[in-house]
Amino acid sequence: FSTARVEKQRELEMGGEFCFRLGVVELGVNRRGKPVTSCVVEGLDEVPTGTKREKTPRGAHAKIVYRGVLNLAADGKLTSIPAYINAPDSVRGVDLDKLFDLVSDSLPVEKNRRRERFMRAVDQLVDGGFLGFQGDYLWPFI
Repeated sequence: FSTARVEKQRELEMGGEFCFRLGVVELGVNRRGKPVTSCVVEGLDEVPTGTKREKTPRGAHAKIVYRGVLNLAADGKLTSIPAYINAPDSVRGVDLDKLFDLVSDSLPVEKNRRRERFMRAVDQLVDGGFLGFQGDYLWPFI
């Protein structure tokens, strides 16, 4: 299933989300005898239970940066956050510059634009609820 959100509408009510799935319908056969199909939108009244999709970052740079943080977490290389950062004691994270050094060569952009694109990806991840960020430290919401 998929979810769509109404953000702009001309003559009908605004807002809300709705669930749908894409179905395939057969329209007939072509001259070689192969089926001709089309896609149709089938509205769903409820979200199917147990099928919630895991949220993932959007954008190539954001995915690379997020994967870098998750790899550090999986390898046990996240460190304690300094006391001056307003984060729970149990939170472990990574220094912003250390993460940049780790992922910068993987960013598919010219070398002189990597820091800018890295910071834009960090902003997207923080705004999307994937990472916490304060001072010079990032931490994943795992």
